[in-house]
Amino acid sequence: MARQPKTTRAPDSTPPANSATMRSFVHWIRAAAPYVHAFRGQTFVIAFGGEVVADESFLGVVHDLNLLHSLGIKLVVAHGCRPQVEAILEAQNIPSRYSSGVRITDSEAMDCVLEAAGQVRARIEALLSLGLANSPMANARYGLMFPLANAGDPLPWRFAVATSKLVQLCRGTRTLGDGLRATLSTYLEASLKSSLELDGDDESFGEHAVAVGNLWNETEQLLRPCFGFFPPDAWVTQFEAGRGIAGHAFRFARPAAWHRSIAGEYDVIRVPTIPGTRDYEWILCLPILTSPDGTAIGVFGFAGTRDHNTETTNQLAAFAQQLAQRDPAVDTDTFDRFWYVLNASFWYGLADVARASRLDWGVLDMAEECSTAFFATDPE
Repeated sequence: MARQPKTTRAPDSTPPANSATMRSFVHWIRAAAPYVHAFRGQTFVIAFGGEVVADESFLGVVHDLNLLHSLGIKLVVAHGCRPQVEAILEAQNIPSRYSSGVRITDSEAMDCVLEAAGQVRARIEALLSLGLANSPMANARYGLMFPLANAGDPLPWRFAVATSKLVQLCRGTRTLGDGLRATLSTYLEASLKSSLELDGDDESFGEHAVAVGNLWNETEQLLRPCFGFFPPDAWVTQFEAGRGIAGHAFRFARPAAWHRSIAGEYDVIRVPTIPGTRDYEWILCLPILTSPDGTAIGVFGFAGTRDHNTETTNQLAAFAQQLAQRDPAVDTDTFDRFWYVLNASFWYGLADVARASRLDWGVLDMAEECSTAFFATDPE
């Protein structure tokens, strides 16, 4: 009888149960458990100066922040940037002025302060994205580091309530929800072809590109996909205000874009692609506004890969590249009109289906008011 070959077992790196290391670990967990239970769900405000960010040990601080968040503690991080400001001022030969230890910031120095603050914020976000599985930026394959900007105006309460109701209707499984999603998706595709001057018979989106209408649910404080052309697994996606590309476009009520070919001062943090998900070549997000200069109730989101491009996705990719470059010399008239047509068509389509289907009165009133606001404005 042939002898079976002798196999070797890889050494187990786990410490023995009775080892000093394991006993110490168990003791630490038991000692920490009461504090975890006491502070779970609480909010911690953590402040530190720019010197901490510049120190080589700052990575350890970030790991501690991620650990706190993973234990269910909400974090508010406030950071300084004095040494970073000093370095930029010195590089530009701008003297620093103080009064009683407080910096005197004139208009010339303010530009340096904003630049330094943006750099510090970008570094913190980049390090947070490397943290634990439950860290603030976990599972976000694309997290933007944008220049500082002012948040958009808050959404009026009546619009917030009406939009939350619209989210419930669009995401419902009844016939009304199916019809509402189909109508808004049809208007979205028609407005794309009209604004991009494409043939009505051309294919807009294949299996390798998506067009999603995300709307804000005030109750959940999340953007939710409600209509468009996307695979079924995209129904579970969600965005917080200011988080990710769609969340940024919503919070600041301005377009946000990413293109793989563009790298600059404000680049993208790319977490390795999650198995089974799509790795996009470009992403373009445009706020759905209540008027041409109004607040956002949601975001049009477009994304595509390198495969199976159509004329529609090629032009959308070009817009994404244009926005990602942030070149002030680029003519944006074509893009601005495109964005305007998408918004106007959305509101016109929503008002049309709301009247025909007798939707919620708050949704109908919002749709008619916003539709009038867009069609009363000359996009030229």
